[in-house]
Amino acid sequence: SLAIDPPAEEGGPRPAAEGRPPRVAGSMTLPDVAGLPARVAVRRLHALGLRVARESNGAIVGTAPASGTRVAPGDTVRLLVRRRSDG
Repeated sequence: SLAIDPPAEEGGPRPAAEGRPPRVAGSMTLPDVAGLPARVAVRRLHALGLRVARESNGAIVGTAPASGTRVAPGDTVRLLVRRRSDG
């Protein structure tokens, strides 16, 4: 038996609301990983399909782009790290 799609609504897809960016399929809000151990933050971001870049070890103080920003799987998130001081 063949699957039959329901009839399409008249007028086709609706445009995005005025002044609001269209929602991209598969996009998500970047979570806040500040304060997490680097290993935990990297695993969480990888689990969402994001790429992660970090320049050094230390406490995570934020991300670029900032948490709350819309991102899509495959986007790269840079971890902002406060370097550990010796002593």
